[in-house]
Amino acid sequence: MGASAQQRAEETVMLRLRLAEGLDMAALPGGATRAESWQAAGHAVLTPDGRVRLTRSGRLIADALVMDSLVG
Repeated sequence: MGASAQQRAEETVMLRLRLAEGLDMAALPGGATRAESWQAAGHAVLTPDGRVRLTRSGRLIADALVMDSLVG
């Protein structure tokens, strides 16, 4: 049995946030509001093309950021 659509979406967030190109903000639960709060805390940068990229400090706490985005 395959993963549900929700599980695939969660895995996309978990994996893409860790990549250098980051995650499309539209795929992030909480979208721009959440991404802006991460940026304000120094954990992410927002790119002109609408992506969220974790900073060095963000990568250190990536698990917590992912959980924050998925749990709410």
